[in-house]
Amino acid sequence: MKKRITLMAVFLYIFLLRMPFVYAEEGGVTGSNTPVGGGGVAWYIPDWVERLMGKIDAMWSTLQDLVSGKLLKDALTNFIIGLVDDALAPLYGVFAKVYLFTPRVAEIAFVKAGWSVFTIVGLVALLFALLILAQQIVRGKKEMSKLLKVFLICFISVFFSLTIINSINVLVNWFTQSTLSSMLKTVAINYQGLSGQEVVKAIVIGTEALTNPTLVSQTAGKVIASTEGGLFSLFIVTLFEVLPLYLVSVLKVFVVMLLALFVSGWITATAFTGKMEILIGFLNLYIRTLIVGYVMALHWGIFVKAQTDYGSGIGLSTSIGITPIYLSCISAILLIIVLFFFWMKPLFKAVTQPLTLGGGEFVEKMGKYGVSASQTINNIGKRLGSEQIQQRGLDMAQKSKKISEYGKRMQESRQYGKRIASALTGGISESIQGVVYQEPDLKLTETGTMTQVMFLPSQHSLQNLPATQIKAQLDAQGFCNTTKIDIDRNDHALMNKAAAKIRSESKYGKDMVWDPVTSSIYVAGDQNTLQGVMTELQATGVKTGNLTLGTMKENVYVSYTSKEIEQIGGETRQGGRIVDDLKANMPVQSRLPLNQEDSATAMKLLELHKTTLPWISQVRNDSSGVWIPSAHMEAAMKILEPLKHQQVVRFDMPSGSNFLGDLESALKADSGLKDVVSVDTKKNAVLVKALKKEDFSKFFTAYKKERTPYWRAANGKIMVILDGVPVDYGSVPPKGMDMGSFEALKQQAIRSSDQGGEAHAQ
Repeated sequence: MKKRITLMAVFLYIFLLRMPFVYAEEGGVTGSNTPVGGGGVAWYIPDWVERLMGKIDAMWSTLQDLVSGKLLKDALTNFIIGLVDDALAPLYGVFAKVYLFTPRVAEIAFVKAGWSVFTIVGLVALLFALLILAQQIVRGKKEMSKLLKVFLICFISVFFSLTIINSINVLVNWFTQSTLSSMLKTVAINYQGLSGQEVVKAIVIGTEALTNPTLVSQTAGKVIASTEGGLFSLFIVTLFEVLPLYLVSVLKVFVVMLLALFVSGWITATAFTGKMEILIGFLNLYIRTLIVGYVMALHWGIFVKAQTDYGSGIGLSTSIGITPIYLSCISAILLIIVLFFFWMKPLFKAVTQPLTLGGGEFVEKMGKYGVSASQTINNIGKRLGSEQIQQRGLDMAQKSKKISEYGKRMQESRQYGKRIASALTGGISESIQGVVYQEPDLKLTETGTMTQVMFLPSQHSLQNLPATQIKAQLDAQGFCNTTKIDIDRNDHALMNKAAAKIRSESKYGKDMVWDPVTSSIYVAGDQNTLQGVMTELQATGVKTGNLTLGTMKENVYVSYTSKEIEQIGGETRQGGRIVDDLKANMPVQSRLPLNQEDSATAMKLLELHKTTLPWISQVRNDSSGVWIPSAHMEAAMKILEPLKHQQVVRFDMPSGSNFLGDLESALKADSGLKDVVSVDTKKNAVLVKALKKEDFSKFFTAYKKERTPYWRAANGKIMVILDGVPVDYGSVPPKGMDMGSFEALKQQAIRSSDQGGEAHAQ
């Protein structure tokens, strides 16, 4: 009992001694007991008592924390943070070296060693092949020169392959550094020198993690746990952002190293097999991997910027009230999904096809995507009424289909040795190899349809006025007498020189205009001027034709004979204004260039409105088209709208064929089709009115039955197919169809033979 009373007395004594200091620390009035130095310790309290009082305060605080649960919470939090930091520690190396940037493969020892082995083997094999090909060329096999160039390019590419890949990686890294510096406005920071912890912490707290010394010294786990959300944020960031992006980074660097390691082997295989799909597959994977690396760095930069702005109370996250930590986790998941389809799926396909890397399938898919895109472009063109956009869509469809077919052929099993043997033996080996040629199965490819404007006003005339009245009215508007002289089209080159000489040396140069489009000279002035120009033309040897009297202003000429209005040298802004003035002040008629059938339809449509529109009585129809008063052209075009826009179908000729010019001549001789089919020799295609599609198909069927397909060889021989064998015909058949290159047919035949079938020439 005495011990208890004594202990209580001691505590009471200490408590009474402690009271004034606590009061002083809380802002109370301090008396004379407070030391002069303001240290808060009375002179009459021994040091051991003060130390005991400090320990008792600590015990009291600990007791309070224990009772409230804070001690247990802090202990658990620190324990979890420690576990996370320990778990993430091995990952920081990857985040530091390859998360934001692509590694320099030439500086990785085992990659360089492995590449050296494949390179030496490849260079020896390519050098051996080069010597054989050079020997064949020396012996007269000139056709092997193209193959020699291919092997030479591959030889050089193998030698410099690792240097090229490493240089590209360095260039991409420089671009990434520039992007991040510009985005985060931190020019002084070298992002390639960041530690793994700094990379992770920056996602959570922004650029402050890279510049604040206090935060730099803290672990990533502690920094994440100290943000809004605490341990929940630590769990979310670790599980849904750090770990997935770590795995992607590891896979990225692994792919880059493998591509660099085996690049020499793939280039060598491309040379010996002739399969371009190997090289295309390699480039496809390599470029996609570089894009993945840049996109990951861009994703990191975007959310570091977002977190920095959020800390300053600005930006999107502040506006919507969602912390960037959670947005970055969501975006990381979405990024992984996108990368799966863009990169991982093609990567898995390449793993299953290590010899070709899925290059052929990639080309085929690109062709199919191109076809889909071309259809969209074509539909947009139809919607906007633009023939040019529709035409580009159809052109794109044609090229995309060829790309898709090329990709399919890449995936076919081929024996490149057969082609080499065929070249070496001049085709003799083909019969031994079982290569069979077959008569072509000619089919036109229907590329698509387009809505075409079938006519627009293309010519203007003053038919309803006599020549004397035309002269009087135009003289008043500033026109002057002009004579049009026709020039023989065979003398264009001579006329160009004569015109240049007359303009520079003759006094008549300012009065003469030479227009190669109409093959005519326009001489303004009286008879003396005309006679002087004629004399100088005869001196140069230029042959002149008909002379037509008329009148001219600027580049607008009106003939007194035909009464047609021309713009010399093409339409100009000034000439257009003059023509518009003529339409406004004179009874000008404009021609719609329609064929006989469409002209009759147009007249019927116009006559339906004859009672309400008196000007329709002035409309006339002749062999050149329908002539309508220019003042009423807008109203006429509305009436003729159903006839103005018509559906046309595009047919592409067989790939490589050159018979379209002959087909065009045959179409012009057919009265039923000459006005409904237009030919585009540059694109090797025809446009047919949709209503005449069946008629054109029947015409082409009859056309090809009457003709003999032939091919031109590189040595100039004309080859035809007889009983499955190519034969030198000697000359072009009287009724032949030029199908293009015989070498292309040979490649197709060998490819078909590899598949166990017969070659159908396309």
